[in-house]
Amino acid sequence: MMKYIYGYKKKFCFKSYRKWCIAFFLSVTILCASSFPSYAEIVDSNRVIRVGFFAFEGYHETDEHNQRGGYGYEYLHEMAKYTDWEFEYVDGTWEECQEMLANGEIDLLTSAQYSEARDEIFDFSSTSMGTSYAQLTVSSDNTTFRRNDYPQFNGIRIGLLQGNSRNARLSEFAEEKGFTYTSVMYDTQEELENSLQAGEVDAVLTSSLRKLNNESIIAQFAPSPFYAIVKEGNSELLQEVNMALEAIEMNNPAFRYNLYQEYYRDDTGNSFELSREEKEYLETNPTIRAVIRPDVSPISYWEDNEFKGISADILEYLMSDLNIEVEYITADSLSESYEMLRDGRADISCLFESDYNLAEQYRMRITSPYLKTNYSMISRQHANLNEKDVQSIAIVEGGLTEADYVQSHYPNAIQVPVKSTGAAIKAVANGEADFALVNVYSAEKGLATYSNLRASFINDEEQQFSIGVSQTVDARLFSILDKKINTISRQSLNDILSRHTMFQQTPMTLSNYFRQHPMAFFMVSMIIFAIIVGILVYIALINRRHAKNIYDLAYVDKLTNLWNINGFLYHGKALLAKNTKENFAVIAIDLAKFSSINEDYGRQVGDKVLEGLGNIINRFSNDQTVVAHGDADHFLMLLSYKNNEDLHATLNAIIGMIGSYKIDNLLLQFHAYIGVGFVQQQDSALLHAIDHAGIARNNCTIDQPIVYMDQTLQNNILREKEIREHVESGLAQGEFIVYYQPKVDMAAKKIVGAEGLIRWNHSKLGFLNPAEFLPIIEQSGLITEIDFFVLEQACKLIRKWIDEGQEPTIISVNQSRTHFLKSNYIERLQNTIIKYNIPPGYIELEITETLFGQETISNEIIKKIKNLGLLISIDDFGSGYSSLHLLHQISVDILKIDKGLLDESDKEEKVRNIIHRVVQIATDLNVEVICEGVETKEQMEFLLGIDCKYAQGFLFSKPLPEDEFELLIRKGLFAE
Repeated sequence: MMKYIYGYKKKFCFKSYRKWCIAFFLSVTILCASSFPSYAEIVDSNRVIRVGFFAFEGYHETDEHNQRGGYGYEYLHEMAKYTDWEFEYVDGTWEECQEMLANGEIDLLTSAQYSEARDEIFDFSSTSMGTSYAQLTVSSDNTTFRRNDYPQFNGIRIGLLQGNSRNARLSEFAEEKGFTYTSVMYDTQEELENSLQAGEVDAVLTSSLRKLNNESIIAQFAPSPFYAIVKEGNSELLQEVNMALEAIEMNNPAFRYNLYQEYYRDDTGNSFELSREEKEYLETNPTIRAVIRPDVSPISYWEDNEFKGISADILEYLMSDLNIEVEYITADSLSESYEMLRDGRADISCLFESDYNLAEQYRMRITSPYLKTNYSMISRQHANLNEKDVQSIAIVEGGLTEADYVQSHYPNAIQVPVKSTGAAIKAVANGEADFALVNVYSAEKGLATYSNLRASFINDEEQQFSIGVSQTVDARLFSILDKKINTISRQSLNDILSRHTMFQQTPMTLSNYFRQHPMAFFMVSMIIFAIIVGILVYIALINRRHAKNIYDLAYVDKLTNLWNINGFLYHGKALLAKNTKENFAVIAIDLAKFSSINEDYGRQVGDKVLEGLGNIINRFSNDQTVVAHGDADHFLMLLSYKNNEDLHATLNAIIGMIGSYKIDNLLLQFHAYIGVGFVQQQDSALLHAIDHAGIARNNCTIDQPIVYMDQTLQNNILREKEIREHVESGLAQGEFIVYYQPKVDMAAKKIVGAEGLIRWNHSKLGFLNPAEFLPIIEQSGLITEIDFFVLEQACKLIRKWIDEGQEPTIISVNQSRTHFLKSNYIERLQNTIIKYNIPPGYIELEITETLFGQETISNEIIKKIKNLGLLISIDDFGSGYSSLHLLHQISVDILKIDKGLLDESDKEEKVRNIIHRVVQIATDLNVEVICEGVETKEQMEFLLGIDCKYAQGFLFSKPLPEDEFELLIRKGLFAE
């Protein structure tokens, strides 16, 4: 009966009032729209940019309603926030769009990878729009080819797109991985995709910027950035493109990642593929012991002799199709759960904070996070969150993030340690603590349990939970769990959350409420209508005031009350237009290490510093000046000047006033950096000057705080760009060569090894100094390719010696820190050693001392390297701040004393004593010692006197080309 009555009322009321309500809301919308000034009334009208739009699913899309979308489309509109652009889209294929751009039929094209051929007819943006890579995909139902199972790739038929720049990279990749393939060429992307589904080919080579449909990835390689391009010589548009892309990087660094997630992430869950070794592990029917935290409801709790909560459901999802039995163990406290994993009493922790320091401390591996949540501050009703009023805060013992947050935000509060999240909430309810810092889900549960509590959401701190896996268990378990966690889709996670929290319940929408309560909705709407009519009358009277507010939002920085970047451009262009005969410069100002102010003293102090800095800079303004605050500590100033001496005096005065700043009782010392870009009276003069000022500022140092964008700096930047962009082609064209610097036994006067050192004979710039090009290559991320090039050349030389029946000598190769961030590093090392069949003990990897303090390298990685038969040396020992306990913590073979330390020994007795002690300790630990940079006989005699018999340096030999080094090897001795 109730159901019938409800249905009758719903049907009657909906038909009676639906038309009236629709008309009502349309009327309100029209009235509101007519009462507010349009943005076009306040800012200049936009100019039209013609953009090439090539169909590529995920990047450029057009739906059935002719609505555009995609990664590239949204990136354009993000750029338009910082420019005055409107877009006219010109459709065509990728090849047609390039031709139209070259002919001037369009203005802009995106998703262009750099090549020398394109560089001759187009200008590239200085900042990339993302990174794409090549990928091989097969049909989803193809089980013949498994991901990264390269031996099974032999004979695979691969569809390629005619003229694709990645075709050559596939050839290199196949040679590197040791498999053969047959290529089948297609003229269009559509033909290529259809060939895979029709079974004409086994796999296709495509870009990661293409959305996959019914396909699985079996290999990925050759990552490379892609850019926006304009017709060569269109410097005005290029400057705007560069400014917009740089602004996106600075103001919204997560934009690129979020956009990629939106258009390319498969929300049905990533494919779950196991290696042969992982399958063998599961076939053993393993039983694992999982330690749980019993009092973190609703995330993790123990009830009715069962493990329950969000974490329990996640683990059940992970184990759903794995042949693993789970035995649950409860821990009384968070710290105890960590200790159980460290001591081998448990295998996994179901709720482990995603903190690498914590994992390292308790000898654990941590999977990708499966749950992210913010914190809430629990307090009694009417409590004050003011820092001065917080006397005590309950936090869970062992929680690093909570303790750090309380220490930084409430340094004077007493930390009340408790054993669980539930105990923390209870402590506040019972008056044992003023506040408790807990995750939002537990906070929600606490409010439902205790009526005298409230929760304040904290948006600047996030907690992430992973599964912690003890290092005492089989490593394959960690690999399996980590892979499985990455298959959890957002929908599956939301379903789990909705079972345990109120936050995820389906909200009551306006349409639902309308259907369920139509009469009440009608009466409320009438009241709202009457109120809105009155408000609209009032709005009409203060329309101009609203226009000013919108103007301020568009052009004024709230914190400093200076112009923002939009205001700077608008007023700067106007100032330049009125004063065409004056000299103008753009000054870019920031503070060295400003981020430490926020970290050390809090954001409020940081904001006061920025306000004070803005006031100081603004003192130098007049009617010939425009001052603006960008983001963080970046300020811009457009000012006129009489001559260079006048300008330099002004800049020195600014630096002098910024040197120190007093806030309350704090006296803060600063180093200001100033970059200067000169305004040329031409189109886009201001944009050019802003870019130049920013570049100059980035070249500032403490010793040189003011840098002008002069011809020398521009030449250096162009040279740097030439070096950076020519690395890959330099490798391909054989411009890089390896020199070998001998290592000698000074006592026996015999060569015992060599260090392989990269040299570059640039096709345009000539023979480059390694000190010039290596830092640039490191910044570009291509240093790993250089390192592996040196390694491969060293392996070729050793293999040559072996094949000739000659006893090889040990060759060392430098390894950059970047290698240890790559998941395939060990595999790539192994493939290289296997490729040349290098016996153990002939290749030495030199790893810098400072890298051993990083979390990216561990004894586990070192063991894997040594299992390949490679030697490990600590390079530049003494250049950093590592203590000697490093020698017994890390299993290394050789210690290489830094040249700088040896040079100091010529002047300081205590430095000689330090070197002597290092040699003694290393010798006691069976670690060989070699000293680099030996240049004088006095240094050699000193080293021999402290029993350091191995050395390397110009006293014995400079680095030599391969043929000269081989001649020296045949002699076997070095001349004193």
